[in-house]
Amino acid sequence: MNLIKDIVYEKRYTDTIVESPYLQHKIMSKNIKNIDKIEKIISCKNLEELLLYKYDYNSVLENNNTYVEQRKIELADIIDEHTEKTYDNFNYDKSFSKKVIQRGLQERDTLSSILYICDLYDISIVLYDRQNDKYYKLYSKEKTIIHVCYEHQSFRIMETPTELKHINYEEKLDGITNILNLNIKDVFIYKKYLNPISNYKINELIDIAKELGVNIMKNNKKMTKKSIYDAINLSKY
Repeated sequence: MNLIKDIVYEKRYTDTIVESPYLQHKIMSKNIKNIDKIEKIISCKNLEELLLYKYDYNSVLENNNTYVEQRKIELADIIDEHTEKTYDNFNYDKSFSKKVIQRGLQERDTLSSILYICDLYDISIVLYDRQNDKYYKLYSKEKTIIHVCYEHQSFRIMETPTELKHINYEEKLDGITNILNLNIKDVFIYKKYLNPISNYKINELIDIAKELGVNIMKNNKKMTKKSIYDAINLSKY
């Protein structure tokens, strides 16, 4: 479900943009029906640009170079104006505050912006770095999975790999510091089931994992304390 479809939000650029019927639209215009799908995007220089042109309803009405930046400003504004529908409902951890999201939207391709945009459009991103043949899960809650390929400094939607079970996803995001702006440390942006990890010994986490039926083995080896902790929290999202 696209959570921002029902939010009415007037554009705020009347002082700097010439008025036009195509610019006076809302987040989800209820006056336009059966609109054709946007043309297939081959590739974009920025991941946020690819996502907005692919999933944002307004992109079918816009045909200018400033659309993405304008849209990001709008998204930052509606967090304050429609907090219940665009922030509170996601149950974010306090570290993933509205200010963090809004600051990220002022920059280009920040991890916070990618995660927030994905929540708005109810999708989850798997990023494939083709040059290094590595896969990264840019989510902690699994929704509709979208695979995005990064190559030649551009992003494009790719088909779902046929051998998903054989993919080894990278545990850390260190390998994409040259691809995205990692303004937050990881993808765990929601309120956690567990208290801070420092409150537990590894044996306590193992006991909790067993009670919840959470697997603590990977490649026939017991996971690290951090991995068990993350697995428990993920099981409760």
